[in-house]
Amino acid sequence: MSSASMRSALSLVAALLISCAKETTPLPSAFSSIGDPPAGPAPLTLAAAQLLSDGTAPGGPDALYGAAAKPLTLDQVLLWRDKYRDLLDKPKEAAIEKFGPADVVEEDFIIGRLTWNGSAKTEGRRIAVLLTSTASKLYIAEVELFAAPGETLDAMELLKKAPLFMFETGTYGDPPENFLAAETRDGRARFLFDVGEAGVAFRAVVFARAAAKH
Repeated sequence: MSSASMRSALSLVAALLISCAKETTPLPSAFSSIGDPPAGPAPLTLAAAQLLSDGTAPGGPDALYGAAAKPLTLDQVLLWRDKYRDLLDKPKEAAIEKFGPADVVEEDFIIGRLTWNGSAKTEGRRIAVLLTSTASKLYIAEVELFAAPGETLDAMELLKKAPLFMFETGTYGDPPENFLAAETRDGRARFLFDVGEAGVAFRAVVFARAAAKH
């Protein structure tokens, strides 16, 4: 396929994402759910539309991340899973042993979330694990890795491989912020982007277990 044809196809994907934006859909507060997709997508900003249609963001990466931007490839981010997949489907104590006591603890008897701020143990990235209850114990269902300061991932990389992903748009937080999410067809990886006037900024990737075993 020629570069012109590829750009046309990507523009069509962007147009479809934007044209189907009829209503806003809140994202769960944990910001890492990979369950059923929201009932409907939300509108993207003009800056997001520009990036999706022509591969640029106003001001370039530095406008979003500063002069010390650290571009990442899709393959590089997917390799993060190899470092943390050993935590999936394990008791919460496995994460505490790996990272130390969590900086933020939110849990009850059936669900929970532990968060660690960026440190040498987390390679400078904020990390959170989502816990779910099975057999009266809390096990790790998801590992969420937030981009370190300056780390970037071009959303166009995912759009170029659109058949491999399921895309969503919506809002989260208070005040609400727009997001773009792309989940792999097997549900094992979910990429999250913040959408603002400056463009589309890589926020985090969520890795999930393939299936419950307990």
